[in-house]
Amino acid sequence: MDPSMFKSQTPKLETPSVAKRFLNKIGINVKTKVTVFNASDTMAYVMISDVPLHHMTGVGISDVSVNRELIGSYKSQCTYLAPAAERKFELFTDKIYHSVYFKMEDGTGRLHHVDRLHNAFKRNINILQSHVAESQPATIPV
Repeated sequence: MDPSMFKSQTPKLETPSVAKRFLNKIGINVKTKVTVFNASDTMAYVMISDVPLHHMTGVGISDVSVNRELIGSYKSQCTYLAPAAERKFELFTDKIYHSVYFKMEDGTGRLHHVDRLHNAFKRNINILQSHVAESQPATIPV
């Protein structure tokens, strides 16, 4: 008779949400990844960084235009995201900046927001259909 047959294995218990909230309040963060959900029907391009990637190079007063320029390296934390898809990103800090672009069906690009500060240990990033409607024409930095 095999003795391993009588050993009972206890299932690994998930950390209760109450414990996670308590640990987050005292500064011990449980989450080390952020998930980006694309709940829209448009292809999204997401850029994530721990420092802002854009800085202003000029402001036009007469026609109210703002010129931005990409700085730093961002290739390791950017990706296209298909409609109704999700992707997880590894993080080393809780405060991240993210930018969301949309690639429309006719090939043009649109921008929803640039360098938005986000607390990644507490919340995920959701891209909604309303974000596509609110976006402005822009060029996707590939």
